[in-house]
Amino acid sequence: METFPWKRGNLMKKIVKILTIGCALGLLGGAAVGLNAKKEIKAEATAPSYTTYVPVSAGWVENTDGSAESTVGSLARGRNDRFWNGGSGFDSQERTFNAMDEFVDTIHRANGGEGWRGAYRTPELELVDNDHRYISFLFGGGAGDIFVNIFQVSGAAGSGDRIAGIPTAFNLDSGNGDFGSNEGKEDSLKKNAPISCNMVFKYFELPVEIQPGDHFLIYVRDGKTSDYGGFTFGDVHINLTLEEVAKHFSVHKQQVKLNEYTSAWNRNANEFVLNYYATDSYYETIRNAEALLTDADCDFDVNDHLTNWAHDRSFSEANIWYNDVISENDAKNWTERMPANKSGDRYFNSDASGIDESEKYRLVSSEFTLSGTGFISAKLGGGTAVMSLIDDAGNELVSSRIAAAEGTNILNGGFADNGGVDNIMASGSRYNTMSRTYLDASAHVGKKVRVVLSDERTGGNWGLAYFDEVITKYDTIPTLKVDRIEQQFNESPLYHGVVTDKYVGSASTNFGKAYAFMQLFYEKVRNVSNGGSRCVISAEDKTAIDNAYKVLDSDVKAIINASDDYDFGQAATSENWFLTEASVSVGGVGTTLAVMGITGAPALSSSYFNGNGIVSSDNSIALIIIVASAIAMFGAGYFVLRKRKQN
Repeated sequence: METFPWKRGNLMKKIVKILTIGCALGLLGGAAVGLNAKKEIKAEATAPSYTTYVPVSAGWVENTDGSAESTVGSLARGRNDRFWNGGSGFDSQERTFNAMDEFVDTIHRANGGEGWRGAYRTPELELVDNDHRYISFLFGGGAGDIFVNIFQVSGAAGSGDRIAGIPTAFNLDSGNGDFGSNEGKEDSLKKNAPISCNMVFKYFELPVEIQPGDHFLIYVRDGKTSDYGGFTFGDVHINLTLEEVAKHFSVHKQQVKLNEYTSAWNRNANEFVLNYYATDSYYETIRNAEALLTDADCDFDVNDHLTNWAHDRSFSEANIWYNDVISENDAKNWTERMPANKSGDRYFNSDASGIDESEKYRLVSSEFTLSGTGFISAKLGGGTAVMSLIDDAGNELVSSRIAAAEGTNILNGGFADNGGVDNIMASGSRYNTMSRTYLDASAHVGKKVRVVLSDERTGGNWGLAYFDEVITKYDTIPTLKVDRIEQQFNESPLYHGVVTDKYVGSASTNFGKAYAFMQLFYEKVRNVSNGGSRCVISAEDKTAIDNAYKVLDSDVKAIINASDDYDFGQAATSENWFLTEASVSVGGVGTTLAVMGITGAPALSSSYFNGNGIVSSDNSIALIIIVASAIAMFGAGYFVLRKRKQN
């Protein structure tokens, strides 16, 4: 007698088929979840522990000859300001201040200038902890009776007893003297290079008397009334780590190097500053820390004054250092309200700064040793945006420029002008909307490098550049992403869309192969002109995707499977897909491929599918795994029972 008479015929074949499909989907779904869970580990741009103080901000005050305190707005100068600008003879030297931000300039103070005597001080500052005991600032001016002091606040915070007691840190004489003088060089700790008002970077560790939670003041005194009888002072940071000091130091050295102009006066003064930085033992500690840096502090969310970026004035003299170049504008450029696709709260928006389309410029980061996999990335928008990596000699190593067939350069590979400003999703246009661009610089791992962001074209339409989310270190090879965007044209309706990543590099690498497959996948499976994310895919297209995927190495497939797939959540048509908000698949591309039957499971009976509709959450993926596992366990149990019955 047969105990299991239903084992024969088609029923058993169906069970085996179900088991095969279930196991395949379960394993592939599990693989997709696993890969998705360990997507690229990157060095995220984190908020700094330090605080930046612009000397013209609230709380900064001046005392004039012992009189009552007043605000310091009349002393403020802009980052690009020069003194004795134009004219002839001495006035033609076009000297810079080496500023990295707005700063205080008492030597050119209105209604006083060199004859002004007084003091200038910060608000009450607080030390947060012992790991962040460093402060830094820029300082210049005449030698003699001009000092920077640090005072410990003796009373409770806000008590008014704000500068009582003896200075606990140092008495720093500016020591600048006139140009060409060697005055002050014998004591490098307390003296600047003889560069008149050109500012020099200074850093100090707070003395042991000041402990976490204690309050202190930085106080600048000017007791001199002639012969450079004033000071320049700015870009103050407190609560720095030594590594953060080193990044600022690296940027300022680059700024001084690039800000030469055409004047021999200025070139000689800046050369003196650079030699001073290179030879003075006072800077040895941060030079050592600088050599160990493995990423750059490039995030615009924490660079609201761009103090971590040097401006290459040898490339252009576009004046870009206004605070509104860092924009919190979310998605509302011009009347079209085109999405910026920013990360975080702020991004670099050249249009907000009033930069003309005919102007170009370069921003240069601090120097660091390229590490990890050697990938870097940034979001680029506008027609002229370029991201590059240069070595310590200034030679370009990699760039996001793409050589077009006609021999011209496509500066931003994500830019497209398709005439669809009213709905960039439907038209496929990309104007100021930023797309993430990856560069593979793995051949240069271990080198000292700098990131360069450039607006490289003068004139022409869309000659603007937008930047965001600069990432300088990936510990594993990244996966491809999808960014959701929205556009509100003339207030209504609200259009939805997605932006996929770009890659500029060799097509023969694992990442290059994965990127090429993803372009095919998005074209065939997520082709919005054929119905958006829910497609009727032809047998020919399905076979083409299948064949392209099967020949890839496992490492390439891993990048693909963990990359983002997206869904508009309805049976979209060419008329309405952009009216539906997109969502990103939890399972990634690997899950969609599994549902399509690409990787070994039998093809679905219908060619009309939506992978994300079937597998769109961790729970549904887990359900597939559980069901597949249950079927597998049932099958195993069945064969065990059968064996026992036969025995």
